[in-house]
Amino acid sequence: MLLRLLAYFFPSFARNLPPEVPMFRSGDIEFGFYYKLGPDGRTPVPCTSKQASEWFETADAERIVRKTDIGEHRVSTVFTSTVYDFDEHGPFLFEAMVLEGPFYGSLSRTRTWEESEIMHEEFCAHLRDDTFEEWARNNPRVKT
Repeated sequence: MLLRLLAYFFPSFARNLPPEVPMFRSGDIEFGFYYKLGPDGRTPVPCTSKQASEWFETADAERIVRKTDIGEHRVSTVFTSTVYDFDEHGPFLFEAMVLEGPFYGSLSRTRTWEESEIMHEEFCAHLRDDTFEEWARNNPRVKT
């Protein structure tokens, strides 16, 4: 994990990583920061920025996990294709976000398609129950 953190924050270090650290090994640091969905349409697979960009251009519908309108709120959960954050368990590649309404911009990132479906449902349930503000304030996984 330490090697991955160093590679993330110091790209020149990543070029010298041993092959046992595949997430950052490809000669040009792009590999491991970008992903596309694999053949099953749900599992992220690492790729270069060029491959991710080409995939992204044609994968609008495939990226969408769910979209739900609840009153004046719109909740959108998508596969982002880019690593915005990661921890010892891997990168966060899915994002649930409130796109309209008073809680606009509230978001949570998850690692897997299944986790993102669960988070989407949690967002929706708390918006429907009018408990979103308190839930989000007390949930460290939600950024408001």
